Amino acid sequence: SWSPSKGLDDPTSLDPVASPNTTTTYYFSVAVPNNRDCSYDSSLTVHVIEFICGEPDIFVPSGFTPNNDNNNDLVFLRGRLLKDIYFTIYDRWGEMVFETADQNIGWDGTHNGREADPGVFVYYAEGTCPGDEQDEFFIKGNITLIK
Repeated sequence: SWSPSKGLDDPTSLDPVASPNTTTTYYFSVAVPNNRDCSYDSSLTVHVIEFICGEPDIFVPSGFTPNNDNNNDLVFLRGRLLKDIYFTIYDRWGEMVFETADQNIGWDGTHNGREADPGVFVYYAEGTCPGDEQDEFFIKGNITLIK
């Protein structure tokens, strides 16, 4: 048995699903009927961390190294629970070098089939986060392409 039962889908289950709104410590007890020597009591704390629909929970790394070593070869818009995103990157002359509406697609440091020169690029990202109220975010900043 689990207590408190608030936020649990089945407080009598061995493996309930917890969905508390705030950080909650659950206490549980497992016992074999008619055998007091075979029981176990413990607790488990579920920490609820507030998600901010914006920085710092949504971010773009400040630099990347597209050198095909499988380490920081792509730059992505990072964040959990994002939907309806639009991410663009511009060179120092204001020309768009990358755009995507898919968080799983990152920039590989190329433009028109050619490797971009090392330097600082500007990004803009916007989108929405699901929740009770659909929040919108807009962030901008710089990315350094390092070779």
